[in-house]
Amino acid sequence: MRFLTTLCLLLIGQFALGQTVSPGKGVGELTLGMTVDDVTWVLGFEGKKISYDDYLIASVRANPKSLPETKIDFDYCLDYVFIMTLPVEKVFVKDEKVVMIQLSSFPDYNKILCEDIQTDDGVKFFQDAQILDGHYAEGVKGPAALHSNLNNVFYYNKGVAFGLDNDKIRAMYIFNPQ
Repeated sequence: MRFLTTLCLLLIGQFALGQTVSPGKGVGELTLGMTVDDVTWVLGFEGKKISYDDYLIASVRANPKSLPETKIDFDYCLDYVFIMTLPVEKVFVKDEKVVMIQLSSFPDYNKILCEDIQTDDGVKFFQDAQILDGHYAEGVKGPAALHSNLNNVFYYNKGVAFGLDNDKIRAMYIFNPQ
């Protein structure tokens, strides 16, 4: 039994290590444009479905439609927890196709998964926000829904956004460039 547990942990660790976020494309096998069934296949289970309106209500902001992530048109999102291979928090869906993927280093069990994840050009979780200045043009700033302690910086022309907590990168969003 101990051998089987160790083998499973090694396989999970190998899958999680070195995942690359490709702005405007996806992360690992999870890509923009794939169907909800494909997402279920890649992540291993269905996420909890949250309607667009419920997502906005849950953001508890005075004007939730001003949130930068709502500029990405979606019908609903799938909320995920306890994925042991990727720190996927949400997958946003329009017409049954993935239009945005949110990765998060929250809660604490995601921290380990995030340590080896980086963008194509080397931006990593937990780096200082100033690193973004060297990689991207000026972004659109705004508060993040569902995480009152985060501030987002969206780079719509690149297809990527970063959630910042105390000027550290703690979340990444991947979507089609606009």
